[in-house]
Amino acid sequence: MLIALIAIWFSFATKGGVEAAQDQFDYLRDEYDEFRKTPGAKELLLPRPFGNPHDHVRGNKVARTFPWVMIAIWSGAIVVEGLAFLYFFGRMFGAM
Repeated sequence: MLIALIAIWFSFATKGGVEAAQDQFDYLRDEYDEFRKTPGAKELLLPRPFGNPHDHVRGNKVARTFPWVMIAIWSGAIVVEGLAFLYFFGRMFGAM
């Protein structure tokens, strides 16, 4: 059960890290877009580093969903382990 609890904690931490990274990406993209509006910025011929927005949205969905899937899996493991404990505890003391 301890391993499952640690895994759930790491899943929540991963979720927070993913959200922080996506917020940072959005901030950088907004700063870049704002810079591109300044006079003379287009003459620098800087590449657009953020790619296709459709791919970004699709990647965000996967990155935001994965930690929740892991939390559900490890929560299920805790439930199964708890039920197994109750079953064997009952068998052990019920047989006496």
